[in-house]
Amino acid sequence: MTYPPQPGQSYGPRPGAYGQGGYPQQQGPFPPGGGYPPPRPPKKTGLWIGLTAGVLVVVAFLVTAFAAPGFLLGDDENGTVADRAPDAGDSPAANLVDEIGRRFLAHDENGLNQLACSGAEVAIEGYTREAEMYQAFTLNGPVQETAGTATATAHVVLEAEGRRVEGDLVISLADENGSWCLKDLEEARK
Repeated sequence: MTYPPQPGQSYGPRPGAYGQGGYPQQQGPFPPGGGYPPPRPPKKTGLWIGLTAGVLVVVAFLVTAFAAPGFLLGDDENGTVADRAPDAGDSPAANLVDEIGRRFLAHDENGLNQLACSGAEVAIEGYTREAEMYQAFTLNGPVQETAGTATATAHVVLEAEGRRVEGDLVISLADENGSWCLKDLEEARK
């Protein structure tokens, strides 16, 4: 219960019970001297997004580099890209040599066997079976045609199980009833 003020007393705040300005001092979670909480550390969302994007770009580059390693290579000194069969010329026999090179580089064993002359399947079988190992096929010179036959020599590179083998391959063609076909494949003699 409140009594009326006595002489010398007044209603109102008592000195010292309140801070300056007549308002009570608040006690609570805020530190003295400003009344604001400490600033939060800056968010790093942008940094994480940037780092993630950078990592994805590097991973994509590395996957592409191993999946299609030829894109990192330029032209070799002959002006031909190692993963493309060179142009053998414009004759039907030369076109067949180009197709043989493309199919070796595409690792297309069945496609190579389809180019064989009848009865030549056994003669070329050992080479076509290794089609998945061919990494390079570069002609050493023009296709030589004479009376229904043609030959060409190509430098080939084969890789399997970490081993690399290089050598020259002699390609023999035959004209059977007006259509060129693959007659034989053999290593070039030195």
